[in-house]
Amino acid sequence: MQAKGRRILLLLDNAPSHQPNDIELENVRLLFLPPNCTAKVQPMDAGVIAAFKRHYRRFHLQNAVDRDERGETNLYKVGLLTAMRWSKAAWEEISRTTIANCFRHTGLFDAPAESAANDAEEQVVEAELSDTIQRLPLRDPVMVESLLDLVEESAMAHLEMDDDELVAMVRDAGEVAEQEEEEDATKGANFQIGKKEKLQALAITASMLDVSAPSDRALYRRIRELQKELRAQDTVQSTLDSWLMQA
Repeated sequence: MQAKGRRILLLLDNAPSHQPNDIELENVRLLFLPPNCTAKVQPMDAGVIAAFKRHYRRFHLQNAVDRDERGETNLYKVGLLTAMRWSKAAWEEISRTTIANCFRHTGLFDAPAESAANDAEEQVVEAELSDTIQRLPLRDPVMVESLLDLVEESAMAHLEMDDDELVAMVRDAGEVAEQEEEEDATKGANFQIGKKEKLQALAITASMLDVSAPSDRALYRRIRELQKELRAQDTVQSTLDSWLMQA
């Protein structure tokens, strides 16, 4: 930054974990927001965090539907590596315009007019979330707004831990094995296949992709589109290979 002559203004709230502890910075200036007004002037709270959660939850709930269609019981279980990949992909899906709009909402800075197209993109993601929630076997489905603002997550946002607790947390996380589904999807190309089997095959394929990689993400989205189309119809294709040729 110094070589390029760049200067950074870093906005922080007054959480204990954000205290600089006499760190000397040259090209970065820390500006602490007034206490007790984070929800009003903190850009992350003005929509950035919600946008990230919206995209992450889409990955999580689509995976839960996959697990339900395979007859599994622990629908929301996910491995650490998969969660990290979802997080990377979710952040990369958030547009610059969305972030600029969130800064605009705080009133702290002048920003370009809000993009209607960008709002439409986020509305599509929210609509997909709502549709996915309805497909889950829930007695009392939660609203999307509640899903993006869980009380438990707020309580953990600035949890202070000492070195021993941090080491224990990392060690415990490392002991959690990535739960890969090992179903046999190659039983032969010329057998009768119904809607359920197609959905399972697509779910297995989706689980093999690294959504944090742009090359895999396009295929992942196409798989989700195929699943959505299948769930909306009630047809049986004659053979697996003929169905794949049409897809």
